[in-house]
Amino acid sequence: MTDDDRGRLLDRMRADIALSGQHVALVQEGQTPRVGYTVGLTGDDRPEVVLAGGMALLAKPVLRTLKASAVVSRAGRLSDGGFLDIPGIGPFRAAAVHPSWTRLMLRRAMDLYDRDDVPALQLVPDDPIRTLEVPDMSAPWDPEREPIWRWLVEDWNSDLPPDALAVTDLDALRGAPITQAARWEAREWQLFAAMNADISSDVVRAVPLATLLAIDPSLEPVTRLQIGDAIRRDPPGPWERRLGR
Repeated sequence: MTDDDRGRLLDRMRADIALSGQHVALVQEGQTPRVGYTVGLTGDDRPEVVLAGGMALLAKPVLRTLKASAVVSRAGRLSDGGFLDIPGIGPFRAAAVHPSWTRLMLRRAMDLYDRDDVPALQLVPDDPIRTLEVPDMSAPWDPEREPIWRWLVEDWNSDLPPDALAVTDLDALRGAPITQAARWEAREWQLFAAMNADISSDVVRAVPLATLLAIDPSLEPVTRLQIGDAIRRDPPGPWERRLGR
């Protein structure tokens, strides 16, 4: 980011905070899952709010969740160990974020306040919107403990495209074994837990391919698929080639 770009972003954040009390950042970079967080609560002596992962939710519900949680936090009704149930979206637990995570994720807040000790609360989705890519940010950053998030600090060390995506279903993100895999595009895989061919668009999500590889290492064969290849399995059985589309 150039100095001019940084200046424009800071001006935009200040304008958002003046208008609504907070700026909301929604960031997706490379093979790291989506991160959303507020900027502006620190100025009111409140912790910022961060939602890391949470792929059961689409972008608009994430933005709505963060804005609603900012209102609750500013009113003094959101703290470590607290509970928040947002109508039409779902339940969340609040947990204090360890500073090692904050320094990696809340870069816009650190820029705005020119400090690296910005306090934050993590919104942890509870059932039925909990998915496995959501990290435990109350413990110190450790890529061995949270391998899905290792690409926050490590360079992508694969021959696969750095922006490789997996179109998948919510069952897979909740830990159900993936039964069918295909690669129809250079940077896009389809990896579904559902056995049936017709999968409702309501449960389909696009996530970094690395997210699913970290959740289930038995998916390693999908990294060797060529464009047009498709395989399937009946877990815990082996992968077998299937006809392409």
